[in-house]
Amino acid sequence: MASAKRSERAEGDRALRDRGPSWRSRLALAAVALAVALAGAEAGLRLFAHLPTTHHRLFCEYDELLGWRKVPGASGWHITSEYRVLEEFNSRGLRGPEYAYQKPADLFRVLVLGDSFVEGYSVAYEDLFTEQLRRMLAERTGRAVEVINAGTGGYSTDQELLFFNSEGVKYAPDLTVLTFYENDPLYNSQTRFFRGNKPMFVLEPDGELRLTNVPPAPPRPSWRRRAVDWTLDHVRVARLASLAIRENRILHDLAVWLGITSPWHPFDRQTGVPFEHTVYVEPPLPEVEGAWRLTEALLLELERRVESAGGSLLILYAPSIQVVDGDLCDILTRRYDFDGRSCDDRAVGRRLGEIASRSGLDLLDPTALLRAETARLAAEGRELYFREDGHWNAAANRLVAELLERRIRPLAQRRDGGGTRMAERRRPRKPEDGEPGPEAGSGGAPGPAPEIAAAGGEGPAGAHEAPAPAGPGISGENLE
Repeated sequence: MASAKRSERAEGDRALRDRGPSWRSRLALAAVALAVALAGAEAGLRLFAHLPTTHHRLFCEYDELLGWRKVPGASGWHITSEYRVLEEFNSRGLRGPEYAYQKPADLFRVLVLGDSFVEGYSVAYEDLFTEQLRRMLAERTGRAVEVINAGTGGYSTDQELLFFNSEGVKYAPDLTVLTFYENDPLYNSQTRFFRGNKPMFVLEPDGELRLTNVPPAPPRPSWRRRAVDWTLDHVRVARLASLAIRENRILHDLAVWLGITSPWHPFDRQTGVPFEHTVYVEPPLPEVEGAWRLTEALLLELERRVESAGGSLLILYAPSIQVVDGDLCDILTRRYDFDGRSCDDRAVGRRLGEIASRSGLDLLDPTALLRAETARLAAEGRELYFREDGHWNAAANRLVAELLERRIRPLAQRRDGGGTRMAERRRPRKPEDGEPGPEAGSGGAPGPAPEIAAAGGEGPAGAHEAPAPAGPGISGENLE
């Protein structure tokens, strides 16, 4: 009997061995193999590959008017493969020293509005074009000069206008410089950015600007979004996967279904081009045309507010690295289906120039000079932009500061106290040596400035309030 049982057990053991490992064993083995493969890929990427930084640590807090603002008194490091920068804010959330609202009579004061190109978290404070401009003007005019850096990453023209109205005007600037980036027109017509919800103006049929979405809803990131952001910030395999998702609609739709990224913006569906680059699509979409009309009204309203406060306005265009390289359209047409449309990498600069010429706004466009300097530096293996980050390095900041100083110096040298309007503001000006020609000037008669209606509530039906566009795969892309 015992022998028969032993024989049965032996037969059973042989049967199990013949069937092979159980499904649990196979699953565990596959999990171990996948973990080893991912660990090897992660090690390889850390040793041999440089991937774009997904996002920066944001030293921002919620603001009931602007959507977000820099944290007063905060400081912290921005560390990437391209730079290591300590960013510090004063008690009013500005990058730089403390500034009194009261302006001494003999002081020439410049206020610079803008996004991350102005905030400049990719360079040390002393290398910012605003600080270099201050030193240049003080040295070359012999005057006391302050250049107040009011840039905040992610801001569009609407938020910059609201900042001037609520805070910037208190400094009584002699000159206000507004820095303009390619994504400003589109985000002027949106109530969301990846940093949070934001205010939005609506341009009424009678030309009046009406402020909506104030206060914006405070951000409430889900645990899933926080987990995704942490993973993208620390795991390079995940970051590589996010880049693949950005380039593939099927993978992107799967990520949307899983709830780890935002849906495509409706603009993307119409052209096959990512939302922020639809400003380069020709012929323009009706929604883009509407965004440009709104942007022009915002620029004119800012000019009116600046001049009513006794100052003057200068617009500085900050072209993207792809526009300066001249390969933006090559990149876009290789990657995306334009659905029968074409690409024009000069579209933003041209439209901005048309607005300036038509409305009499003073515009400084450094694109031609940046392109020429980029070509010259390429022979020396140097650049003006951080290749991965996309913002100006110290050399570009100095070049822009030099260009601004030449434009501003005649105004800064005036000591008669008889107003501060730029002498050549209302007519085309002859370019200085080494300065771009047609792209740099403006002229024409001033157009009427629309009024701002009382704020409150949401925009009318048809206002663009779609979900914030997805960026590099899962995390959202900051193209300021």
